[in-house]
Amino acid sequence: MDHPLTGDLFAVGAAFFWALGVVLFKRCGETIPPLSLNLFKNTLALIFFIPAVVVMAMLGQKIPAPGWSWVWLALSGIVGITVADTLFFSALNRLGAGLNAVVDCLYAPSMIVCAMVVLGETLTTTQLIGGTVVVSAIAIGSITRPVAGRSRRDLITGIGLGSLGMVLMAVSIVKIKPMMTRETVIWVTTGRLVAGTVFLLPVIALKGEWARTARVFRPSSLWKIALPASFSGTVLAMGFWVAGLTLLDVSRSAILNQLSTIFIFILAAIVLRERVTVRRAIAVVLAFAGAVLVLTGGVKPSADQTASTDLTSGTCSFTRCSMPAFKVICDMGQPPQAPIKRT
Repeated sequence: MDHPLTGDLFAVGAAFFWALGVVLFKRCGETIPPLSLNLFKNTLALIFFIPAVVVMAMLGQKIPAPGWSWVWLALSGIVGITVADTLFFSALNRLGAGLNAVVDCLYAPSMIVCAMVVLGETLTTTQLIGGTVVVSAIAIGSITRPVAGRSRRDLITGIGLGSLGMVLMAVSIVKIKPMMTRETVIWVTTGRLVAGTVFLLPVIALKGEWARTARVFRPSSLWKIALPASFSGTVLAMGFWVAGLTLLDVSRSAILNQLSTIFIFILAAIVLRERVTVRRAIAVVLAFAGAVLVLTGGVKPSADQTASTDLTSGTCSFTRCSMPAFKVICDMGQPPQAPIKRT
Protein backbone atom coordinates (compact mmCIF):
# COMPACT_ATOMS: atom_id res chain seq x y z
CA MET A 1 0.00 0.00 0.00
CA ASP A 2 1.16 3.55 -0.66
CA HIS A 3 0.15 5.11 2.66
CA PRO A 4 0.34 2.49 5.45
CA LEU A 5 0.73 5.03 8.26
CA THR A 6 -2.29 7.03 7.08
CA GLY A 7 -4.24 3.80 6.71
CA ASP A 8 -3.28 2.77 10.24
CA LEU A 9 -4.57 6.09 11.55
CA PHE A 10 -7.88 5.64 9.74
CA ALA A 11 -8.27 2.04 10.99
CA VAL A 12 -7.48 2.99 14.58
CA GLY A 13 -9.73 6.03 14.23
CA ALA A 14 -12.58 3.80 13.10
CA ALA A 15 -12.10 1.63 16.19
CA PHE A 16 -12.06 4.70 18.42
CA PHE A 17 -15.16 6.31 16.91
CA TRP A 18 -17.10 3.04 17.19
CA ALA A 19 -15.98 2.69 20.81
CA LEU A 20 -17.01 6.27 21.56
CA GLY A 21 -20.36 5.62 19.88
CA VAL A 22 -20.94 2.50 21.99
CA VAL A 23 -20.19 4.31 25.24
CA LEU A 24 -22.51 7.18 24.30
CA PHE A 25 -25.19 4.70 23.16
CA LYS A 26 -25.01 3.20 26.65
CA ARG A 27 -25.69 6.62 28.13
CA CYS A 28 -28.57 7.09 25.64
CA GLY A 29 -30.02 3.75 26.70
CA GLU A 30 -30.72 5.18 30.14
CA THR A 31 -33.53 7.31 28.66
CA ILE A 32 -34.17 6.01 25.11
CA PRO A 33 -35.66 2.52 24.42
CA PRO A 34 -33.61 0.21 22.14
CA LEU A 35 -36.11 0.33 19.24
CA SER A 36 -36.28 4.13 19.31
CA LEU A 37 -32.51 4.50 19.53
CA ASN A 38 -32.07 2.05 16.66
CA LEU A 39 -34.46 4.06 14.46
CA PHE A 40 -32.78 7.34 15.38
CA LYS A 41 -29.23 6.23 14.54
CA ASN A 42 -30.39 4.59 11.29
CA THR A 43 -32.21 7.74 10.21
CA LEU A 44 -29.13 9.86 10.86
CA ALA A 45 -26.99 7.43 8.87
CA LEU A 46 -29.42 7.50 5.93
CA ILE A 47 -29.22 11.30 5.83
CA PHE A 48 -25.60 10.82 4.79
CA PHE A 49 -25.78 7.59 2.77
CA ILE A 50 -28.79 8.30 0.52
CA PRO A 51 -27.18 11.45 -0.95
CA ALA A 52 -23.99 9.43 -1.48
CA VAL A 53 -25.93 6.85 -3.54
CA VAL A 54 -27.61 9.64 -5.54
CA VAL A 55 -24.26 11.24 -6.32
CA MET A 56 -22.81 7.87 -7.36
CA ALA A 57 -25.79 7.31 -9.68
CA MET A 58 -25.33 10.76 -11.21
CA LEU A 59 -21.69 9.92 -11.84
CA GLY A 60 -22.70 6.83 -13.79
CA GLN A 61 -22.51 4.15 -11.10
CA LYS A 62 -25.10 1.49 -11.98
CA ILE A 63 -27.70 0.48 -9.41
CA PRO A 64 -28.65 -3.23 -9.47
CA ALA A 65 -31.92 -3.99 -11.25
CA PRO A 66 -34.78 -5.11 -8.97
CA GLY A 67 -34.83 -8.86 -8.44
CA TRP A 68 -34.16 -11.55 -5.87
CA SER A 69 -30.96 -9.79 -4.85
CA TRP A 70 -33.09 -6.92 -3.53
CA VAL A 71 -35.21 -9.39 -1.55
CA TRP A 72 -32.12 -10.90 0.09
CA LEU A 73 -30.75 -7.42 0.74
CA ALA A 74 -33.99 -6.43 2.46
CA LEU A 75 -34.03 -9.60 4.55
CA SER A 76 -30.42 -8.97 5.50
CA GLY A 77 -31.35 -5.48 6.68
CA ILE A 78 -34.32 -6.75 8.66
CA VAL A 79 -32.32 -9.48 10.41
CA GLY A 80 -29.06 -7.58 10.81
CA ILE A 81 -30.37 -4.08 11.58
CA THR A 82 -33.99 -4.27 12.77
CA VAL A 83 -33.43 -7.32 14.96
CA ALA A 84 -29.69 -7.64 15.65
CA ASP A 85 -29.09 -3.93 16.33
CA THR A 86 -32.06 -3.81 18.70
CA LEU A 87 -30.69 -6.84 20.53
CA PHE A 88 -27.31 -5.08 20.68
CA PHE A 89 -28.82 -2.02 22.38
CA SER A 90 -30.84 -4.21 24.75
CA ALA A 91 -27.70 -6.11 25.74
CA LEU A 92 -25.74 -2.86 26.11
CA ASN A 93 -28.30 -1.55 28.60
CA ARG A 94 -28.03 -4.69 30.72
CA LEU A 95 -24.30 -5.40 30.53
CA GLY A 96 -22.68 -2.01 30.35
CA ALA A 97 -20.25 -1.03 27.61
CA GLY A 98 -17.21 -2.89 28.97
CA LEU A 99 -18.71 -6.36 29.22
CA ASN A 100 -20.78 -5.86 26.06
CA ALA A 101 -17.49 -5.31 24.20
CA VAL A 102 -16.46 -8.81 25.26
CA VAL A 103 -19.70 -10.32 23.93
CA ASP A 104 -19.28 -8.39 20.67
CA CYS A 105 -16.08 -10.32 19.99
CA LEU A 106 -18.35 -13.32 19.38
CA TYR A 107 -19.12 -11.76 15.99
CA ALA A 108 -15.90 -13.00 14.33
CA PRO A 109 -16.38 -16.66 15.38
CA SER A 110 -20.04 -16.42 14.36
CA MET A 111 -18.99 -15.29 10.89
CA ILE A 112 -16.64 -18.27 10.66
CA VAL A 113 -19.34 -20.77 11.61
CA CYS A 114 -21.91 -19.20 9.25
CA ALA A 115 -19.40 -19.24 6.40
CA MET A 116 -18.77 -22.94 7.08
CA VAL A 117 -22.48 -23.76 6.97
CA VAL A 118 -23.57 -21.47 4.12
CA LEU A 119 -20.45 -21.19 1.95
CA GLY A 120 -18.71 -24.46 2.74
CA GLU A 121 -15.54 -22.77 4.00
CA THR A 122 -13.17 -24.69 6.24
CA LEU A 123 -12.35 -23.77 9.82
CA THR A 124 -8.63 -23.62 10.58
CA THR A 125 -7.07 -24.73 13.86
CA THR A 126 -6.05 -21.17 14.70
CA GLN A 127 -9.61 -19.93 14.19
CA LEU A 128 -10.97 -22.75 16.32
CA ILE A 129 -8.59 -21.77 19.12
CA GLY A 130 -9.54 -18.12 18.70
CA GLY A 131 -13.25 -18.88 18.89
CA THR A 132 -12.71 -20.97 22.01
CA VAL A 133 -10.78 -18.12 23.62
CA VAL A 134 -13.62 -15.67 22.87
CA VAL A 135 -16.22 -18.01 24.38
CA SER A 136 -13.97 -18.47 27.43
CA ALA A 137 -13.73 -14.70 27.78
CA ILE A 138 -17.52 -14.41 27.75
CA ALA A 139 -17.74 -17.15 30.39
CA ILE A 140 -15.26 -15.28 32.59
CA GLY A 141 -17.17 -12.05 32.06
CA SER A 142 -20.43 -13.73 33.03
CA ILE A 143 -19.21 -14.35 36.57
CA THR A 144 -18.30 -10.72 37.19
CA ARG A 145 -20.49 -8.42 39.25
CA PRO A 146 -23.27 -6.73 37.19
CA VAL A 147 -23.04 -2.99 36.53
CA ALA A 148 -24.70 -0.69 39.05
CA GLY A 149 -28.47 -0.98 39.09
CA ARG A 150 -28.54 -4.35 37.33
CA SER A 151 -29.10 -7.86 38.69
CA ARG A 152 -27.47 -11.21 37.97
CA ARG A 153 -30.51 -12.03 35.85
CA ASP A 154 -29.90 -8.90 33.78
CA LEU A 155 -26.30 -10.00 33.29
CA ILE A 156 -27.22 -13.45 32.00
CA THR A 157 -30.07 -12.08 29.87
CA GLY A 158 -27.75 -9.44 28.41
CA ILE A 159 -25.16 -12.01 27.44
CA GLY A 160 -27.85 -14.11 25.79
CA LEU A 161 -29.32 -11.17 23.86
CA GLY A 162 -25.89 -9.92 22.82
CA SER A 163 -24.75 -13.35 21.67
CA LEU A 164 -27.94 -13.88 19.67
CA GLY A 165 -27.48 -10.46 18.11
CA MET A 166 -23.95 -11.30 16.96
CA VAL A 167 -25.10 -14.62 15.45
CA LEU A 168 -27.98 -12.95 13.59
CA MET A 169 -25.68 -10.22 12.33
CA ALA A 170 -23.28 -12.83 10.98
CA VAL A 171 -26.13 -14.72 9.28
CA SER A 172 -27.44 -11.51 7.70
CA ILE A 173 -24.02 -10.70 6.24
CA VAL A 174 -23.13 -14.17 4.98
CA LYS A 175 -26.44 -14.59 3.14
CA ILE A 176 -25.75 -11.57 0.91
CA LYS A 177 -22.10 -12.43 0.31
CA PRO A 178 -22.53 -12.81 -3.49
CA MET A 179 -24.04 -9.32 -3.75
CA MET A 180 -21.31 -7.84 -1.55
CA THR A 181 -18.67 -9.03 -4.00
CA ARG A 182 -20.51 -7.55 -7.02
CA GLU A 183 -21.90 -4.23 -5.84
CA THR A 184 -20.52 -1.12 -4.18
CA VAL A 185 -20.22 -0.98 -0.41
CA ILE A 186 -22.23 2.26 -0.21
CA TRP A 187 -25.15 0.85 -2.24
CA VAL A 188 -25.40 -2.37 -0.23
CA THR A 189 -25.03 -0.53 3.06
CA THR A 190 -27.75 1.96 2.14
CA GLY A 191 -30.08 -0.79 0.91
CA ARG A 192 -29.73 -2.69 4.19
CA LEU A 193 -30.22 0.49 6.19
CA VAL A 194 -33.40 1.41 4.29
CA ALA A 195 -34.91 -2.06 4.74
CA GLY A 196 -33.93 -2.30 8.39
CA THR A 197 -35.25 1.19 9.13
CA VAL A 198 -38.57 0.75 7.31
CA PHE A 199 -39.27 -2.55 9.07
CA LEU A 200 -38.63 -0.89 12.44
CA LEU A 201 -41.71 1.29 11.93
CA PRO A 202 -44.41 -1.41 12.24
CA VAL A 203 -42.45 -3.08 15.06
CA ILE A 204 -42.45 0.18 17.04
CA ALA A 205 -46.17 0.59 16.31
CA LEU A 206 -46.97 -2.94 17.51
CA LYS A 207 -44.96 -2.33 20.68
CA GLY A 208 -46.91 0.86 21.31
CA GLU A 209 -43.75 2.97 21.47
CA TRP A 210 -44.65 5.66 18.92
CA ALA A 211 -45.00 8.37 21.55
CA ARG A 212 -41.62 7.63 23.11
CA THR A 213 -39.99 7.35 19.68
CA ALA A 214 -41.47 10.64 18.47
CA ARG A 215 -40.02 12.30 21.56
CA VAL A 216 -36.53 11.22 20.49
CA PHE A 217 -36.92 12.87 17.09
CA ARG A 218 -37.99 16.21 18.55
CA PRO A 219 -35.06 18.53 19.29
CA SER A 220 -34.40 18.27 23.01
CA SER A 221 -31.72 17.62 25.58
CA LEU A 222 -31.74 13.97 24.44
CA TRP A 223 -29.93 15.05 21.28
CA LYS A 224 -26.92 16.18 23.31
CA ILE A 225 -25.90 12.54 23.53
CA ALA A 226 -28.01 10.78 20.88
CA LEU A 227 -26.66 12.89 18.00
CA PRO A 228 -22.93 12.52 18.76
CA ALA A 229 -23.45 8.83 19.59
CA SER A 230 -25.15 8.14 16.25
CA PHE A 231 -22.74 10.32 14.29
CA SER A 232 -19.65 8.79 15.88
CA GLY A 233 -20.88 5.19 15.92
CA THR A 234 -22.26 5.16 12.37
CA VAL A 235 -21.09 7.93 10.05
CA LEU A 236 -17.55 8.49 11.37
CA ALA A 237 -16.85 4.84 12.20
CA MET A 238 -18.01 3.70 8.75
CA GLY A 239 -16.17 6.45 6.91
CA PHE A 240 -12.88 5.84 8.69
CA TRP A 241 -13.32 2.08 8.26
CA VAL A 242 -13.69 2.38 4.48
CA ALA A 243 -10.78 4.83 4.30
CA GLY A 244 -8.58 2.41 6.24
CA LEU A 245 -9.49 -0.44 3.92
CA THR A 246 -8.52 1.55 0.85
CA LEU A 247 -5.02 2.09 2.22
CA LEU A 248 -4.27 -1.16 4.06
CA ASP A 249 -4.45 -4.90 3.59
CA VAL A 250 -7.74 -6.03 5.10
CA SER A 251 -6.09 -8.33 7.66
CA ARG A 252 -4.03 -5.43 9.02
CA SER A 253 -7.04 -3.12 9.02
CA ALA A 254 -9.25 -5.70 10.75
CA ILE A 255 -6.77 -6.22 13.58
CA LEU A 256 -6.50 -2.47 14.17
CA ASN A 257 -10.31 -2.21 14.05
CA GLN A 258 -10.50 -4.80 16.81
CA LEU A 259 -8.80 -2.31 19.12
CA SER A 260 -12.33 -1.01 19.66
CA THR A 261 -12.65 -3.71 22.34
CA ILE A 262 -9.87 -2.10 24.33
CA PHE A 263 -11.08 1.43 23.63
CA ILE A 264 -14.59 0.59 24.83
CA PHE A 265 -13.23 -0.88 28.05
CA ILE A 266 -11.15 2.24 28.74
CA LEU A 267 -13.84 4.76 27.74
CA ALA A 268 -16.47 2.89 29.76
CA ALA A 269 -14.32 3.30 32.86
CA ILE A 270 -13.64 6.99 32.18
CA VAL A 271 -16.99 8.20 30.82
CA LEU A 272 -19.48 5.80 32.41
CA ARG A 273 -17.51 5.13 35.61
CA GLU A 274 -17.90 1.39 35.13
CA ARG A 275 -15.92 -0.65 37.65
CA VAL A 276 -12.59 -2.00 36.46
CA THR A 277 -11.91 -5.41 37.97
CA VAL A 278 -9.13 -7.88 37.32
CA ARG A 279 -11.63 -10.49 36.12
CA ARG A 280 -13.28 -8.08 33.70
CA ALA A 281 -9.89 -6.89 32.41
CA ILE A 282 -8.84 -10.50 31.80
CA ALA A 283 -12.09 -11.13 29.90
CA VAL A 284 -11.48 -8.09 27.67
CA VAL A 285 -7.88 -9.08 26.91
CA LEU A 286 -8.88 -12.68 26.16
CA ALA A 287 -11.75 -11.56 23.92
CA PHE A 288 -9.44 -9.23 22.00
CA ALA A 289 -6.77 -11.95 21.62
CA GLY A 290 -9.33 -14.53 20.52
CA ALA A 291 -10.84 -12.18 17.93
CA VAL A 292 -7.36 -11.44 16.54
CA LEU A 293 -6.68 -15.18 16.24
CA VAL A 294 -9.93 -15.63 14.32
CA LEU A 295 -9.16 -12.67 12.06
CA THR A 296 -5.62 -13.81 11.29
CA GLY A 297 -6.25 -17.56 11.25
CA GLY A 298 -7.04 -17.59 7.54
CA VAL A 299 -9.71 -19.57 5.75
CA LYS A 300 -9.03 -22.49 3.48
CA PRO A 301 -11.68 -22.33 0.73
CA SER A 302 -13.40 -25.51 -0.34
CA ALA A 303 -12.50 -27.08 -3.66
CA ASP A 304 -15.14 -25.23 -5.65
CA GLN A 305 -14.27 -21.83 -4.24
CA THR A 306 -11.48 -19.37 -4.88
CA ALA A 307 -9.63 -17.17 -2.50
CA SER A 308 -11.88 -14.27 -3.48
CA THR A 309 -14.81 -15.88 -1.68
CA ASP A 310 -13.04 -15.60 1.65
CA LEU A 311 -15.60 -13.77 3.77
CA THR A 312 -14.28 -14.23 7.25
CA SER A 313 -10.59 -13.42 7.29
CA GLY A 314 -11.37 -9.74 7.80
CA THR A 315 -14.10 -8.45 10.08
CA CYS A 316 -14.52 -5.43 12.27
CA SER A 317 -16.46 -4.95 15.44
CA PHE A 318 -18.67 -2.23 14.04
CA THR A 319 -20.06 -4.26 11.13
CA ARG A 320 -23.41 -4.14 12.97
CA CYS A 321 -23.53 -0.72 11.32
CA SER A 322 -23.84 -2.63 8.07
CA MET A 323 -20.30 -2.98 6.71
CA PRO A 324 -18.46 -6.33 6.70
CA ALA A 325 -14.73 -6.39 5.96
CA PHE A 326 -13.86 -8.75 3.12
CA LYS A 327 -10.51 -9.92 1.88
CA VAL A 328 -10.69 -7.20 -0.75
CA ILE A 329 -9.92 -3.55 -1.08
CA CYS A 330 -13.16 -1.57 -0.93
CA ASP A 331 -13.53 1.78 -2.61
CA MET A 332 -16.32 4.26 -1.94
CA GLY A 333 -17.37 4.34 -5.58
CA GLN A 334 -16.42 0.93 -6.93
CA PRO A 335 -17.26 -2.69 -6.17
CA PRO A 336 -14.68 -4.71 -4.19
CA GLN A 337 -11.67 -5.69 -6.23
CA ALA A 338 -9.08 -8.42 -5.84
CA PRO A 339 -6.71 -7.98 -2.86
CA ILE A 340 -3.44 -6.22 -3.47
CA LYS A 341 -0.52 -8.30 -2.33
CA ARG A 342 2.35 -6.76 -0.45
CA THR A 343 5.71 -6.86 -2.23
